[in-house]
Amino acid sequence: MKMKKTIKIATTIIMLSGIILFQSCSKDGAQGAKGDTGAAGAQGPAGPQGPAGTADTSGTNGNSNVHTTIVGVGSANWNWIATEKHLKIDLNCPLINSDVMNYGLVQAYRKNNNQWIALPNTYYPIINSDLTCTFDINFISLGICRIRYYRSDRNEVRPIDQLFKIVTVSGTAKAAHPNTNWNNYEEVEAIINNK
Repeated sequence: MKMKKTIKIATTIIMLSGIILFQSCSKDGAQGAKGDTGAAGAQGPAGPQGPAGTADTSGTNGNSNVHTTIVGVGSANWNWIATEKHLKIDLNCPLINSDVMNYGLVQAYRKNNNQWIALPNTYYPIINSDLTCTFDINFISLGICRIRYYRSDRNEVRPIDQLFKIVTVSGTAKAAHPNTNWNNYEEVEAIINNK
């Protein structure tokens, strides 16, 4: 019986303590100090594709990242590479920078009969002949564009004086004109003349 009385007293004390404890809690008091920021949570999933951008923005109204360099090459300036049976010339093009090398493009054109022709360009110098001659871009590095000239007969015959137009396009300009055919000089000229 003494045990039952002790249990009743202990239960009563616990209940009274709980009532006092819970009644003393209230939402009406001063807010406590802000705690430390917790660790960042895990990365959430990628969101949906955003809407299409507005036309004629992001460089399509201008072309400050499209540049041309026109270089004349005399017949005597070509270097014969006997082991490879072709002629070459290294043209200085300071606008070929790391952005152009990594993300843009370099396009070369040769003037022929008052018309710019994209390289590579193969033609027949003699009518009714199987002989062909080709100009192409052989090598590009920072500040240099190498043009190569070779004949199908592999002979060292130098071309007449030539005029080349080197067009450098930054990665930004290339991205702003995704539908441009960079081998079509009229399309490139439209961008160049839009300065």
